[in-house]
Amino acid sequence: MITNTQYDEIKRIYDRRRRIAEDKKEERMKYVSEKIPAIDDINEQLRSNSTKALTLSLMEGNNDALDNLKKSNNILIRQKQEMMRAAGLPADFLENVYSCPECKDTGIIKDEDGFTITRCRCYAKTVIDTFYISEQRKDLLANRENFDNFHPEYYSADEIDEETGDTHYNLMMKSVTKALDFCDSFNITYTNLLIRGNTGTGKTFLANCIARKLLDKNVSVLYMPAYSFFDISRKSCSANEEENRAATDELDFIRSAECLVIDDLGTESITKFTNSQLFILLEERHLNKKPTIITTNLSKAQISSMYSERVYSRLVANFNFLKMPGHDNRTRNVIGNSDY
Repeated sequence: MITNTQYDEIKRIYDRRRRIAEDKKEERMKYVSEKIPAIDDINEQLRSNSTKALTLSLMEGNNDALDNLKKSNNILIRQKQEMMRAAGLPADFLENVYSCPECKDTGIIKDEDGFTITRCRCYAKTVIDTFYISEQRKDLLANRENFDNFHPEYYSADEIDEETGDTHYNLMMKSVTKALDFCDSFNITYTNLLIRGNTGTGKTFLANCIARKLLDKNVSVLYMPAYSFFDISRKSCSANEEENRAATDELDFIRSAECLVIDDLGTESITKFTNSQLFILLEERHLNKKPTIITTNLSKAQISSMYSERVYSRLVANFNFLKMPGHDNRTRNVIGNSDY
């Protein structure tokens, strides 16, 4: 999935997160010590009891003594919590506050047996944020391309879309409603979106709005231009062993992404190979219930004629089609000047 150098960078990121949590805890401990000096005595007693418990645990026949130490610790902890509450502080004020409480900023989660280790869901998000999202794209999602900047009034309530017979305004509002439903039901109801329309009608804008909303929900979203996906697919068949292995690992990462955005499907050179790779991607993600968003300039008829029957049937069966109506809005400065 990632190179050794990238792995080391991710490890440094998690180490830094833990240090930040520990530094903040140290600051809070100093604050509490100054505000409630008596807590220092309780902390010292707790440390002393822990040392005694460790010594007793190494010797047999000390169960009663260990039980007494546990009771003593529970009393001291309650006293400590009561002092903090009286000072207007929450009971967990001295606990570490991690950016990911599930793994405590380690990137891994141990099962109940303490030995079986799985990657935390935050790990993929960290990899994507670090190596797959440029600073320019982060700025784009944060400041421009999100639902706060969507302006339905730019879509005509009078102009009729020839394909659907609906007004441009109504079509756009239906697409946005489905997009918001997709975000709200993520991890509850499995679904996929195919956003289609002419160049400049806001397909990528809407996909980015969805991505921003999901990122705010701590969902990892992998953005991948269609041509990049097929380029990686070709490299996975390379005779060069190193290139083959790297591309194969990257494909595994793409296929397992929590949410995948494939942008501008149809701009690649369509061959039997690209058809087969697209089918494998769609099939694997569907079997694993991994939501996918696809944007394309192609109409349904064009998709049917340009891709294999298997690909088209998967798209029709497993995707909600959203139509982006109208003309090139970029020429009117409606939705910015990004690629749509």
